[in-house]
Amino acid sequence: MINNKGTLDFFSVLVVGDNPEQQMLAFDDMLEVEPYILYKHSDIKKLRLKKIELYNEYIRQIDDFRQISYINDKINELKQISDEEYFHLLSEPYYYDQEGNIISNENPNGRWLTCEKGGRIYSEKLKNTNNQSVVSDLKCNINWGEIHLNEKTTSMYKRTWELCVENETPVSPNDETILRNMSPYSKLKYFNSFKYKEEYINYNSSFFTNAIVINGDWFDIENKNYIDWVINFKNMFIDKQIKDNDLITIFECTK
Repeated sequence: MINNKGTLDFFSVLVVGDNPEQQMLAFDDMLEVEPYILYKHSDIKKLRLKKIELYNEYIRQIDDFRQISYINDKINELKQISDEEYFHLLSEPYYYDQEGNIISNENPNGRWLTCEKGGRIYSEKLKNTNNQSVVSDLKCNINWGEIHLNEKTTSMYKRTWELCVENETPVSPNDETILRNMSPYSKLKYFNSFKYKEEYINYNSSFFTNAIVINGDWFDIENKNYIDWVINFKNMFIDKQIKDNDLITIFECTK
């Protein structure tokens, strides 16, 4: 995620298996490793164009005009410099080898700057079968019906869509509260991100984390369709790849 406000981006990670803290250490951004080639000089013509392509792809996935404006400025800057100038910018934190390649000893698998089990924001994402908030438990001990497509939650978002998109007449104080909480910007922009009502409801009612570690492999939302990731997360990972007796642990990280 691109952040131009000077603040850290918080995100959630679900780690599957024993020794979750040890598993997360492999993805520490500050972990030093043996020097390796980060960018080849022979790729110099591709690197700047690839960066522009990534920025353009990101713009297609967001509707925040401030971020779009910021990224467009970055794209224009990239278009105005040469391949050599961009390669030099990439090299600033690193050093060159004899062939002109950029060398690094930073962790190529680095994903986080800070990492905390549970954390302040995500510590209540998991609920056990006693409906208590937990940060770590066996998959079979999690109350998935409470945290994923909960009937009360889906009903609320269903009604929100009906009022804001289908323009149904409010008939209760709760309806009036929903309308007050939805700004004109939300009505015009937010709902347009969804193809249909069920997608909107499922997106807002599904359990997901921004990343997941399974068998030591890291999978995350970056460069993926955000809505698809959220809606399909449980089926894709929890249901198909995690056994009932597997330990799952939630972490809060920054990058």
